[in-house]
Amino acid sequence: MAKIALIYLLDSSKAKLPEHFGMKMAVEKFVHTYDSVLKDCALSKLAYTDSTAYCLRFFKKPFNTELVIVVKDLDHQGRSNLSETCRQQAAEILEVTNDSLFFHPDYQNRAMWLPRGVQKQEFTNLLTSFSGASNISLADMPRLDTPDSWIMNHPQGFITGSKNENDFIRGLILYTLAMSYHLHFSHFLNRLSFGSDAGGDQLNALLQDSYRFKALYYFQNPVLPACRQDRSVYRHLAQSMDFDQLGAELDGKRVDIVSLIGIRQGRATISSGAEVDRLNPGIRQRQVRYEEENHGGRRFATAVMVILLFLLGITGLFLFEYGIDDAQQMVEQWISNLSNWKI
Repeated sequence: MAKIALIYLLDSSKAKLPEHFGMKMAVEKFVHTYDSVLKDCALSKLAYTDSTAYCLRFFKKPFNTELVIVVKDLDHQGRSNLSETCRQQAAEILEVTNDSLFFHPDYQNRAMWLPRGVQKQEFTNLLTSFSGASNISLADMPRLDTPDSWIMNHPQGFITGSKNENDFIRGLILYTLAMSYHLHFSHFLNRLSFGSDAGGDQLNALLQDSYRFKALYYFQNPVLPACRQDRSVYRHLAQSMDFDQLGAELDGKRVDIVSLIGIRQGRATISSGAEVDRLNPGIRQRQVRYEEENHGGRRFATAVMVILLFLLGITGLFLFEYGIDDAQQMVEQWISNLSNWKI
């Protein structure tokens, strides 16, 4: 029988996974990711009479992300009744009231597993029960075929067909990891934008957190390169997350914030001239050149003034010593001798 999984990405301010829940499962049994992701990932399972619950943890504080996945048989109980019973099961696990919004509603996704082949009409009926819509076009659901399974993307999650339930669990781990990435990228974009009016220290802390998360946990494809099939599965499942555009928006926002911090710091130090030098070194260079040129002109003017004062002093002494008439006669004689002098 087909199974459906309802995924609840928890709001950490309203609900947390219990410390000891079910049977611990080795994540590396299902997926092989980079060590920084794998070492901070935990998976546990607990079987109930009519369902199976999985609890997933990704990342460590302050980026800790937790999910509850409730898997049930997709019988004919109806979509609304199925959603209600799965939500009630998740609330019991978390020890919260069923009417509380303990998860992020924008990330309440689902997945379906078909353990056997089905005819087209049966698949259409299952798809209607899965999504609640009766006019879904298969052409709008990208499909990936692997040697052991197939996966189709859906606006609300994904659908997979395989004889092995481990393939379904692997798909759930990879898809919820992509969901967790998307949540943190959106979270950082929102906090950086909202916090742009905050002080420099607070903005620097936000920037540091965003860079730290991306450096430590984010990979365009977190599956090890040797696991080619699983890498293709993750790439296919993450298509709807649009990480290229989201990552570009986050990088652009960080550039804007860094510029804003620089401008604010510049207002405090602009009087010293240091910020002018940093923001526009050409201004400082022109100022230095202007000062050097003017300094040279002032030195020349000073030298001319000293020479003129010296000549005036000599002339005054000469007139004082010989008198005007004698001095005039001596100058005329000196000029006459100079004109008659030959080399």
